[in-house]
Amino acid sequence: MAPQRRPEGAQPPDYRRGSGLFSVQIHHGGYFLGHGNNRSYVGGGSVWLDNVDSDDWCPLFLENLVEDLGYEKQGRMTIYYCVPILSIDRNGLRLLEDQVDTDAMVNWVGCEKHFFNIYLDHDQSIRAIDWDDVVQFPVADLPPVISPMKPANNNKKGGQGAKKKMNLKSQSDDEDENREAQSDDDAGSDFALQDFDYDLSDDDDLYEDDVDDDEGKVKKTQVKENVKVEGDGDSEEEDMWAPDSDDDKVEMKLKTFRKEDLSNVSLHVGLKFADAAMVRAAIREYSCQNRIEIILPINDRTRINGKCRGSDTCSWNIWVSYDNRTKCWMVKTYEPRHSCRKKWNVRAFTADFIARKFMESFKADQDMNLKNFQRLVQKDWNMTRSSSKLRRARRIAMRRIYGDEEAQYSMLWDFGNELRTTNPGSSFYLALDENGRFRRCYMSLQASKVGFLEGCRPIIFLDGTHIKTRYRGQLLCAVGIDPNDCILPIAIAAVEVEDTENWTWFLETLKMDLDIVNTTPWAVMSDKQKVHFKGDALKNQLWVIARSATVVKYEKNMEHMKALNPNAHAWLDNLDPKTWVRAFQSDLAKCGILLNNNCEVFNKYFLDARELPVLAMFTRIKDQIMTRKYTKRREANTWTGPLCPKIQKKLDKHIEWSNNSFIDGSGDGLFKVGEIVATTPVDYIVDLTHKTCTCKRWEQSGIPCPHAISCMREEDWNPADYVHKCYSVEMYKKAYGPIVYPCKDNSEWVKMNGPAVLPPEYKKHVGRPTRCRRKAPYEVVTRGGGRSMSRHGTIIHCSYCSEPGHNCGGCKWKKAGLPAPNSTSMPPPPPETAQQEEHQPDSNNVNTTTVEDPVVESMSQQRTMPRQTTAMPIPESTFISAQRSTSQPEARGANTVRQGQLAEQLQAMRQQKERELEEKKTAILEARYTERLRRADEKAKKQEEETKRKEELAKVRAQEAAEKREKKRYDMELNKKARAITRQIVKDTKKELAQEKKEAEKKRKKEAEEAKKAEKQRVAEENAAKRAKYSEELRNSEVITDLGDGSGVVQVPVKRVNMFDEFRPK
Repeated sequence: MAPQRRPEGAQPPDYRRGSGLFSVQIHHGGYFLGHGNNRSYVGGGSVWLDNVDSDDWCPLFLENLVEDLGYEKQGRMTIYYCVPILSIDRNGLRLLEDQVDTDAMVNWVGCEKHFFNIYLDHDQSIRAIDWDDVVQFPVADLPPVISPMKPANNNKKGGQGAKKKMNLKSQSDDEDENREAQSDDDAGSDFALQDFDYDLSDDDDLYEDDVDDDEGKVKKTQVKENVKVEGDGDSEEEDMWAPDSDDDKVEMKLKTFRKEDLSNVSLHVGLKFADAAMVRAAIREYSCQNRIEIILPINDRTRINGKCRGSDTCSWNIWVSYDNRTKCWMVKTYEPRHSCRKKWNVRAFTADFIARKFMESFKADQDMNLKNFQRLVQKDWNMTRSSSKLRRARRIAMRRIYGDEEAQYSMLWDFGNELRTTNPGSSFYLALDENGRFRRCYMSLQASKVGFLEGCRPIIFLDGTHIKTRYRGQLLCAVGIDPNDCILPIAIAAVEVEDTENWTWFLETLKMDLDIVNTTPWAVMSDKQKVHFKGDALKNQLWVIARSATVVKYEKNMEHMKALNPNAHAWLDNLDPKTWVRAFQSDLAKCGILLNNNCEVFNKYFLDARELPVLAMFTRIKDQIMTRKYTKRREANTWTGPLCPKIQKKLDKHIEWSNNSFIDGSGDGLFKVGEIVATTPVDYIVDLTHKTCTCKRWEQSGIPCPHAISCMREEDWNPADYVHKCYSVEMYKKAYGPIVYPCKDNSEWVKMNGPAVLPPEYKKHVGRPTRCRRKAPYEVVTRGGGRSMSRHGTIIHCSYCSEPGHNCGGCKWKKAGLPAPNSTSMPPPPPETAQQEEHQPDSNNVNTTTVEDPVVESMSQQRTMPRQTTAMPIPESTFISAQRSTSQPEARGANTVRQGQLAEQLQAMRQQKERELEEKKTAILEARYTERLRRADEKAKKQEEETKRKEELAKVRAQEAAEKREKKRYDMELNKKARAITRQIVKDTKKELAQEKKEAEKKRKKEAEEAKKAEKQRVAEENAAKRAKYSEELRNSEVITDLGDGSGVVQVPVKRVNMFDEFRPK
């Protein structure tokens, strides 16, 4: 995904973990004010840039970004970024100067910090205010430590004034040891070499004071540039004191590390560096050249400490700090011995480092694949890298060579202006869509147009080919043919897709560019080879029909095609024969070509250019055309004959073929030529006077055919004298005479400040873009190196029904037991051809303008009409005429006078015609110039009106947006109040409903209790009545009976019934 500028008010993107993308907010146009906790960035503006890829973040990308904002990176500008966990008032600013700084910034992306702030300091206000406030590792200021030193008073050993060897570490090492003891965490940290690179400045006095123990006074020591310093520690010490002198001045002689020394880094104590960036670059080169892992535990604005990470026991160490005497960085301590083994992969060997080292290799071989690239890296550096790392390195190298692909679209305005400035008359048109995205682009060089019109035949070949970049597209081309039958590019256009609209735009632009008014004498050939019928027999017969020299042969060959395949004959019969049959074509253009292979040569010639970004593609094609013209001009100067070499070869071949022809002379340049074609004798008629032959080859190509050459042999004529002038070396030099002038470097182009051109909308395609064309089945190469015919694309036919697409095992007619159908399908109808332009347009409807074309005029004058056989009158008798001549003497000289007068009249008429043509041409040019001025004025007025309309529309839209926002705010407040009132009403209603429900519940309970009491009362009364009834029955249940037997009264017991048994539950 390409970086995009975030629109105002848009939401920031949501980056997924490990995506490697981040956003930067660029603050520009302002300045820093205050220092320490009061520092702030005042004034200016800011823009957001989203979807920035970590692999693309480098100083070149940052420089292009600054230039897009309208500033120059090479000026006094300083660029900082703020550490995500800090702020600018909390020592959060870090410099952005080289690749190490950008890598240090990208390392925060790995910690899931995806948003950064970048500040452009235009006046270096931080350095002017308080430079000490920007540090890599802020530490407290320590008091200076003065190392006591005694001057040399005598030569006695161990005496008070004994001469001592100077320890280079003295103050710096003591101070550093104290700091390392106080901050073990910092010293033991594992910071990679590429993590920090801050070119800061401060004072670090190595020999600031000279202390005299005898006198107890501090003396300032004058230090010169020529002072020899050696290290201490385990390294060998040497006496650094110069011989005694009266002024006690110490001279040092130190070597300065230059950029050229990076190819073979040699470190030693006393080595000087111009700045911190050179120190870090030297350590990086040393790490890669010696294959050791070096870390920088101390890496700030005044000192750099490097240690070997190979093992804990390795003693390699280097200490570099700023020296205020020499005003440069100096190696103070260096331990060169290693006790660890070398690595096969070091962190300093980054993709950017590899790209810088192999930049020239990619310039020399841009088609280097990853496998060869990996072998080259391993051979030169003896290190192995992953394919992804090498792929990124190659991408970075190509981006630095050709520039960023997306940024090149906006540079097309500047390229067009530079092209028209260096090559006046050249055409460059750029069209965008309504969203500002690239749509199509047209380029035609003035030298190509002039050379084509002055030295080439009026033939144009058209074709389109694929652009093999990220955004794809099509490259449309118009190619001419030079006098040597080679391609001559006329114009190209890059479009999104090859369709009718883009082809119409391209051809209309080409017609306007070449000032073509009447298209009748022009021959245009395009690629429309669509396969509708297959088979060698049909293909061979098609070529026989296309080469038919006469209408009779055309009809005869068409009948043969009808016998072979009636459907193919019907399809061909609907085509206009003027577009593909030689018998119906005009011989004015001298075009004997039936195929459009010249465009295929053009596509192959510019294959490498089609794989480059859009601007690099146009530049490469322009440079190739320039080089081609230069080479062709030098090649033409070596030719000796009057004809071009290819034409001479064709003529020699025709002379060889003329041996098989048999001649019968007729007179007045007429001959009958016979030859045997496929065991059949064929006769041709050759007219040397009018340069015609019934085979039509001489008229259409301009080169004498074998039949005409056999007649010239009979007349002892030179066939080269009868070749058309369009094949001469003179015309070839005219075609390649105009010069294509080179353009300046893109850094020197004038900025046109045109509208930003966005690349076409990216559409992801499956697979990698193919570089070569698809191979035919017979071109497939097997593993053994031979060729084998593949079955790809083969259409099988059923042996039962003869239909394509299946065999007899899958035939539906055979499975159903039905007879096979006996029918064939018609091919699709032929494409409709455009109507040919009439030679004489209707003057009532069309206003025509005659334009003189030197090539067309010359070819029209040389064109000869075929001989017309007419009946001559019977000649007068020789005898009678002789008698009349004797009776009347001849008046000599009269005829001569009449012929001289006629010649003078013809000369005067010719001069008058030339003057009229010149006046007409001048009038046409003036009218054309006036028309262009009028169109330019109209265009300017339209643009001005459009600008005013857009401004008014923008004001209206802004006002509508403000009204809409105000209305929205009012509606939101109204809705808020309505919602509050509604909530209160709902609350009160719920409270009332709850109260009513509670009262209804109480009333219901009360009624239920009263009903229950009434029911109990009723049941009690019923039970009392029943008990009274049963009691009465019980009293009447005992009956006394007198049996009457004297026994007296007998009491009969009656069974008692409990009256409550009825009411007991069952």
